[in-house]
Amino acid sequence: MKRLKIYHLCFVVICGLFLAFAFTWHPYVSQATQTTAPELMVQMSEAYLPNSDLSDDYRCFLIDLGLEEDTFVTSFEILPEQQELVHHVILFMATPSNVPQAQALDRSEDGLGWTCFGDAGISGAGGSLAGALGTWVPGVSVSEFPAGTGKLVQAGTQVVMQIHYNLFGAANIQSDQSSVRLALGTPEQELAPIQGMTLIAPVEIRCPGPYPTDTSDLCHRQFATLQVQDSGGTANGLHRICGTSPNLYIERDIGFGDAQETQCDILVRQDGLALGASNHMHLRGKSLKIELNPDTPDARTLLTNQNWNFNQQEGIWFETPVQLSRGDILRLTCVFDNSSSIPGPDGNPIEPRYLIWGEGTTDEMCLGGINWIRQ
Repeated sequence: MKRLKIYHLCFVVICGLFLAFAFTWHPYVSQATQTTAPELMVQMSEAYLPNSDLSDDYRCFLIDLGLEEDTFVTSFEILPEQQELVHHVILFMATPSNVPQAQALDRSEDGLGWTCFGDAGISGAGGSLAGALGTWVPGVSVSEFPAGTGKLVQAGTQVVMQIHYNLFGAANIQSDQSSVRLALGTPEQELAPIQGMTLIAPVEIRCPGPYPTDTSDLCHRQFATLQVQDSGGTANGLHRICGTSPNLYIERDIGFGDAQETQCDILVRQDGLALGASNHMHLRGKSLKIELNPDTPDARTLLTNQNWNFNQQEGIWFETPVQLSRGDILRLTCVFDNSSSIPGPDGNPIEPRYLIWGEGTTDEMCLGGINWIRQ
């Protein structure tokens, strides 16, 4: 088997404010449960032996659900076979139009599956964390969607199961053939499809010290625009959405560079009930917060993550749904630390450089999500 490359572009994002942002890490607290028959059990097509040359092996496996009609998923259970090696599992979704792309990726590397650090490597919301069906981390068992709701899965959709095998110090690396159990909604159930709203903020992260005048300096913004796929197009577009500009960030005092804040206010365009919230940054992330109607008497914090960990991107379900009204404001705030070198995905150090919005793992993002239903 050829040596895997783990610097894979991660977290494909479709530009815009409203995407299907789905996450399913913690059970929603309610008086009813959703674990109703029928159930669907699927498994990796064969066992995979993690690559012992790597301390962290990120691998995607394509699994056909065999769904012949659109179906609601009401709960799921991810069952890693080798729990001592599995760090996390994410269930991405390849819709029928994206299945050929996933199949091509599956054929592109020797052995079962393909390298997929971060996202699944396929286009569309279902190929990113934003559109994932669910995820597993140690300590989680059955995960349920809120009572009366479900995740609508299109007929012909296949699951891309990403597994992060943590092999550092592992004495006994064995083959893994993990599986997933899905609880499906029944025709007599009246389920509300979970909608998604994406919150997004600009990323303009400077190096510590004076801002350089040399455009070829890795701490200059122009150099940064040459390092991302769209040459800064998305980065600049976010400023138009949020009413900001790069100069506002470049000219501010960042001190030691260890607490660089960015934020954006997003307008709620339709009445609904918010069921939960999620968050996403990359390796330089320090903290993240989502607020409803900030700077008003009715302000409330929906999500706060004061100790960001790239490998533990759990979302939350609210114990009580939160009313969203047209005209409300949702504010996303991210804080980044770019003060010193940090370990990269391969263990090698990453030195500070100017960072703008980018899909690479060593670039940065500021993303939040709201799961909600229409009223």
